[in-house]
Amino acid sequence: MRRARQHKADKQERHHPYKQKAQQRGKAKMISNKSSNPCTRCGRQYFEGHACNCQYCKKAWTPGHTCKEYLQAKSDKYLSRMATLHAETAMQDVDEEDLECKSAHEKRKLEECTLTRDSFIVPIILKDIDHATSFIDDIVVFSQDINEHATHVQSVIEKLTELFLILNPDKCHFAQRSVNLLGFCVSDQGLTLDTRKVTNVQSWPRPQTGNEIEKFLGVINYFRNHIPMISNLTAPLDKLRKHKSLKNDWDDLCETAFVEKLKRILTCTPVLKYPKVNEPYYVATDASDVGIGAVLFQMIENKIQHIGFFAR
Repeated sequence: MRRARQHKADKQERHHPYKQKAQQRGKAKMISNKSSNPCTRCGRQYFEGHACNCQYCKKAWTPGHTCKEYLQAKSDKYLSRMATLHAETAMQDVDEEDLECKSAHEKRKLEECTLTRDSFIVPIILKDIDHATSFIDDIVVFSQDINEHATHVQSVIEKLTELFLILNPDKCHFAQRSVNLLGFCVSDQGLTLDTRKVTNVQSWPRPQTGNEIEKFLGVINYFRNHIPMISNLTAPLDKLRKHKSLKNDWDDLCETAFVEKLKRILTCTPVLKYPKVNEPYYVATDASDVGIGAVLFQMIENKIQHIGFFAR
């Protein structure tokens, strides 16, 4: 069996990995790639407080799970944009596959000189396969029909096997007409919200501090392309972001925005259709004292098909 190639991360002089602040490092138990499985590695720990270090989290399906935070990664290889992933899957008539790698974080052996500065490696293994796309360890395979789909899935699995990557069968879904991807449901009908994520928002407790307001609005903003006039809806809560306590500032307007508008609108957001490149596009705009907004849409058979909502 072919041996996996060792990886070496070169670093130019005077260029150093981005370092986390002390308070960021203290929020979670940080470990190196080696310490998560000492029986197959030398056991020495390397941690210098760089961004994208490993965190060890408990999961329902395993005693421990290695996680990474990629928001501060400094690299010339960027994570795929969600819009790009959705567009790639939208071009197919949709037999889809949702695969997830198992223990992918610990499967790349590093050279000794790299251990002290490694940020984390996500191999671009599907760049030559046009019927599959990935986001970190989630892989989606899409095809026009079931026979073609079987061939495509086989080619992806062979590629993963070639690189000694293992799939988690408990989290794989085969021959689906729709798949949940990064908080959204992708199907041949269009793009909708993942109902599991919407349920989490519905059970969100009333914020007590400005920090809790920011967390709630962060989730809402994640789905902003599906929400018309989002700036107007969030305006009463936006002004409370920096308040330490909301005890004396939470009024009926905030309660209405939180419960009756933002929570409710996630249950009835329109389906975003995939653009038809041969049809004309239309843009409608509007503005108010608290924000501006726009919608991109097409007229297909005298029916409006929304492509996306935009606001600030």
